[in-house]
Amino acid sequence: MSYWTLVTTRNRCQELWQTLESILNQELPCIRIIVFDDGSSDGTEALLGSYRQEDRQSLQVLRRDDVGYDIKRVVRNWNQCLAEAERQGLDRAVDFTLITADDCIYPPSYVRTIIQRMDREPPLAIASGSRGIPAPLDGWKPPEGSGRLIRNSFLRSVGFRFPEKSGYESWIVYEAMRRGFKVECINEVTYRHLERFGRSHGFVEWGYMPHALGYYPMFFLARVMQNLLSGAVPRRVLLRMVKSYLSAYFVKPRDPFYSPHSRELRSYVRSFQVDRMRKGILRSAMRFLPKA
Repeated sequence: MSYWTLVTTRNRCQELWQTLESILNQELPCIRIIVFDDGSSDGTEALLGSYRQEDRQSLQVLRRDDVGYDIKRVVRNWNQCLAEAERQGLDRAVDFTLITADDCIYPPSYVRTIIQRMDREPPLAIASGSRGIPAPLDGWKPPEGSGRLIRNSFLRSVGFRFPEKSGYESWIVYEAMRRGFKVECINEVTYRHLERFGRSHGFVEWGYMPHALGYYPMFFLARVMQNLLSGAVPRRVLLRMVKSYLSAYFVKPRDPFYSPHSRELRSYVRSFQVDRMRKGILRSAMRFLPKA
């Protein structure tokens, strides 16, 4: 089984080299690493140049000039990498796509372990390891945004692209389940984020994301409370998310990036989350019932 890796980066050369080394040192070799440099000015360009000078045949760099920071460009950069992979025929010649942030470190067995699991379970379209965030009340966790492996046959079925709108990371997970595929976060396979989640930007767009995907409101609030109590996400980030979430009810964002996804997907997401809330409440109640 084979895979290629998609990495997007901006001004994080101190962490990026560790991410690249962890991918290059995987027990299952990577066919190609495509890095999109979003106008870095901190030495990232020189770092990537040094890798290429070492004749790292698997590494390819795409780059745009610095036009300022915009978190919304991440998905556009992903799609640039996917278009390049498609141009090279990797969408059909390679079995899986690994998507990673530029501040993650993976143990050498990471990819091999996940791909072996996916090879045994053909309906499993998306899987990742865990970065340690607690599972919700019902015990189910979706694949992480970074470190996720996507089966290329499934990715082709949705156009080998992500929708360039809010919620794109969750969209592909829900779309896979809506089409009858399985997804999984494999808790026993772990990796590290070098930067604390949410520190580099406020994730304000996450407040708009639930509206775009049709989240059940109580589910969104329950997830906020869980993250607040666990400390997995900084408090200031959660407050910004809640503020933008509430404001989206009264002020419709003009930016098409925040436009709703399809009615079919939104309906599926809401039904799925209502069912999860029921299971979570039942699971919590069972803990307090006297044992026979």
